[in-house]
Amino acid sequence: MSDPQKPTVIDEIEAAMVEALAARLGSTFYIAGFPARPGAFDTAGYEASALVHFNEGRYESTADTSGQARALQFIVVLILNRLEMASDAYRHLEAVRHALQFQAFAGAKPMRMVSEKLAGEQNGRWEWHVTVATSVPAAAAIVERSVRPVIPPAQKREAA
Repeated sequence: MSDPQKPTVIDEIEAAMVEALAARLGSTFYIAGFPARPGAFDTAGYEASALVHFNEGRYESTADTSGQARALQFIVVLILNRLEMASDAYRHLEAVRHALQFQAFAGAKPMRMVSEKLAGEQNGRWEWHVTVATSVPAAAAIVERSVRPVIPPAQKREAA
């Protein structure tokens, strides 16, 4: 069983992404992992937010499971509350791309850009989804088992 106190590779990558975004986007953004209760998260107090969350994992189809890769996708939800011009959104999208593209986090392969899309606009609150991907080795957990010695049938008779 894995140690519940030890961060997973997903936790480590997400934290590194948050750090890279904070360095690039600056103090006008609220930047964090996606909240556990998204409905309770209020973005009204922020000019902009960048929330990172793990979206999907896929495993490479291969006969050699010792070298199997695990592709991981993350989404940065970019919420912009005060746009003066459409080009402001594009500038922020580029900043997210520059913060993440080709960056290797937590021992994973460098990040690849997958997509950017407008998820919606409501009352001046614009939401964009930026999807990025990376891959890590999918090493199997090694489970130690106590092995009981097997006594061959001939030795069992002699011991009796």
